[in-house]
Amino acid sequence: MTIDLVVSAYKDDLSWVEGLCEKHPEVRLFVYDKSGAAGGVPVGFRPPPRFLQNHFDPQPNVGKCDHSYLHHIIEHYGSLAAWTVFSTDYPFDGLPAGRTMEGALISGEDVVCPFVSRVRDWGSDGRIRWEAMTDRSDRNGTTWAARWAAGKIARAELSFVEWAKQYVGFDPSGEWPGYHPGSVYGVPRKAITYLLRGFYARLRDQLSHAVEPEEGHYMERLWLAVFAGQAKYVEEQKHDDAVLAGA
Repeated sequence: MTIDLVVSAYKDDLSWVEGLCEKHPEVRLFVYDKSGAAGGVPVGFRPPPRFLQNHFDPQPNVGKCDHSYLHHIIEHYGSLAAWTVFSTDYPFDGLPAGRTMEGALISGEDVVCPFVSRVRDWGSDGRIRWEAMTDRSDRNGTTWAARWAAGKIARAELSFVEWAKQYVGFDPSGEWPGYHPGSVYGVPRKAITYLLRGFYARLRDQLSHAVEPEEGHYMERLWLAVFAGQAKYVEEQKHDDAVLAGA
């Protein structure tokens, strides 16, 4: 059973990654650093000496962690591990009591995440209701309503519901599996590869236009639907995969 740990990094302390990898040298580590650090290795991060394989990949600071996850899937599609753990560089805000990142490395047949929120935070127009999120804040204590009002989140052309239908082939207005705020997932390979590379490539393109595109927040809400087998192709995505295969 091969296991990969995929970390989307910016400027958080990655000592937890060092400790985890020292205990599990069989795990492959992929760090996608968006901080601009030389060589793609975050400042102060020391790869564990017993670690078998380390992969550091500097990335542009676009698309949130969701862009990093999509990039990993696309670039390593043919060699994905049997079990992949996707994580931000500081996943602990989203871990309930008793849950650990070490536990996420325990592989299985089904997708796992720390908890699932079934909140439908979009309105009748299909758009996320940022202006109503006055009691929910990011890690810096800024409410999402304030971030939206200040233009920190780049507004998407399509609503959440429209975007989900067009790019994921899924209607969140119907059966809603929920999502994990924080985007930490343990995923078996089959939950990714039932869709071809072109599916993920189109999504990555959608998230590449801003540091914090609204489409990144859309993707955060749709990962569980994708990993649970609810995503579908459209003909354009099949064409994109043919182009990628010929590249």
